[in-house]
Amino acid sequence: MKFEYKKLENIEKSIFWIGIIGIVITIVTIVLFLRKTGINLDGNINTVAFNDFGSFIAGSSGLLFTIATTILVYLTYQTQKKELEDAHKTTQIQQFENTFFNLREFGITSR
Repeated sequence: MKFEYKKLENIEKSIFWIGIIGIVITIVTIVLFLRKTGINLDGNINTVAFNDFGSFIAGSSGLLFTIATTILVYLTYQTQKKELEDAHKTTQIQQFENTFFNLREFGITSR
């Protein structure tokens, strides 16, 4: 059981750092893009530069966020699978106990 928790902690730390790297890449890219293109607010927008910027963001930080999300979805699936197995075991124990005490209540015991 300890191994599973330690494994999950390591995966969560990895996902955290993937997210941080994605955010840093996005911020650095935005800053570099704004410095390079020299965007002004007078209404002239270089659509080619914005297209290139969008493609770069989608290809770099978007990929990192997709990987992190996929890992989180997989961990959610694994957690739900384990909880379902535990619930099934608990249900079997409850059914056994219910049958046992019903037999005992009606005086049916082995002697």
